[in-house]
Amino acid sequence: MILSIFLYSSVTFLLLNLFYKWSAIEKGENLMGKFKETEFNKIVYDYSKMIFRIAYSYTKSEADSKDIVQEVFICLYQTHKVFKDSDHIKNWLIRVAINKSINLYKKKNKEVKNSDYINNMVDNSSKDDNEEIREYVMALKDNYRNVIILYYYDNYSIKEISNILNISENNVKVILNRARAKIKEQIIKRRSM
Repeated sequence: MILSIFLYSSVTFLLLNLFYKWSAIEKGENLMGKFKETEFNKIVYDYSKMIFRIAYSYTKSEADSKDIVQEVFICLYQTHKVFKDSDHIKNWLIRVAINKSINLYKKKNKEVKNSDYINNMVDNSSKDDNEEIREYVMALKDNYRNVIILYYYDNYSIKEISNILNISENNVKVILNRARAKIKEQIIKRRSM
């Protein structure tokens, strides 16, 4: 699957490159792009799987997730942003992937359902508990869900989540604690019925 995304992205890179070169020739602009093809392909190869997982956690659709991966790399190609290092690129890609996924979710106005994305979040729980927890996580507001997914599934530290979401570390801790409390509250409420 990654190979197909990689090849698909490489073809997109070439088409974008041709389009921008054609546009630049018409406008008399410099033809040097921001990324060389090999650099762009390496970024696509390194981060496609991660972006796909993030997109899939929201869309629950392989086709929509591939589209989001494609859109994220198109945004990367089109951006005029200067990146400090590979971590900066990675954080930017994650943020764009989350935003694109949320926008697609809102656009389609679908109800988020269970996702295999969070299956391994709670290792010591039974399958029924995992299903129940997934339901609660996916029902959380976007900001709570984003932090839970990044912290438990992607194993990002609080500091890394802070950088990715552009919020303070204390804010990440508060959101994480509130999200845990909401999930715990729902579990207690359901089990007391």
